[in-house]
Amino acid sequence: MRRVTVHGPVQSMGRVVPFVEFESCYSRNLLEAFVAQRGNRFLDEYERFANPLYVRGRLQRCLARIGCGPSNTCSTLDFGCGTGTVSLILAQMGFRHVTGVDIKERAIALARLRAAEQGLCEETVRFRIVDSDHPVPGDDAYDLVILNAVLEHLTPGKRATILPVLWRALRPGGHLLIHETPNRLFPIDRHMTGLPGLPWMPLGVKRAYLRLVGELPPDGGMTELCRTGIHGSTIFEIRRALPRNEVEDRSAIQDPHGTELTVTGRPRGALEALSIRVLRAYLRLLEPLLTRIGLATTHLYPFLLVCLRKMPQAGGGN
Repeated sequence: MRRVTVHGPVQSMGRVVPFVEFESCYSRNLLEAFVAQRGNRFLDEYERFANPLYVRGRLQRCLARIGCGPSNTCSTLDFGCGTGTVSLILAQMGFRHVTGVDIKERAIALARLRAAEQGLCEETVRFRIVDSDHPVPGDDAYDLVILNAVLEHLTPGKRATILPVLWRALRPGGHLLIHETPNRLFPIDRHMTGLPGLPWMPLGVKRAYLRLVGELPPDGGMTELCRTGIHGSTIFEIRRALPRNEVEDRSAIQDPHGTELTVTGRPRGALEALSIRVLRAYLRLLEPLLTRIGLATTHLYPFLLVCLRKMPQAGGGN
């Protein structure tokens, strides 16, 4: 372990801080590679892996609720893996044959470097570069497909083409898990701006706002806009992209006690903690109505938590 001092501003646990210290087993070369690629967001990416309360705890709980574990999950696809955080966490949890894919060569190179430092062989976790027209490597089939903080960085048209491809790559009885994607049904943008009403606004209004604050170049098109992550998704968009008769929505069992209501990993102020309690109580009141119309409370979270199972009898084509 080495003691690392970071002089900011640097993003930590979703907030910008001027100074931070932490311990890491990563080499200096790997930490410098993180900084070179992620800039002042490198620490947030590192903490997603190192802090058990950030991504790891939620992922463990979500997989346990649907009965997915190392003993019964032969292969997993981490789509849009970035620098490999979720894939590496799964490998540490004991999962084998984990495949992380991304379109960014630099991200995959960093993911491979992280895996090498952890002594992980390709039989346990492998990283592949793909393109948007062929998002799944080869003809492999998977028991579990995970999209962690991915959909919001794709255009709506690309989501509609990629989701069916990922679904076809699932074995019968397999699960598609989507989480940490901002929810456009939630009235406040909790991902980028904190502005009320922004998730409900048309893409043109969002583009104008980002240009106003200097987050989007004047000639930035739809792809550049969506890459910022400002345009989240909804359960309805996800369902429209998939064959209705093959989908069993298991989102309702993902969070019976509201544990996953917000992204975890950092302390909450008194006002924020109160807001979370109020929202949790409100969603519990809505739950009977949501159940009648085929929705789960997790479909209304600030960040989507969606779990879909591929019906076994519908998988003959795989």
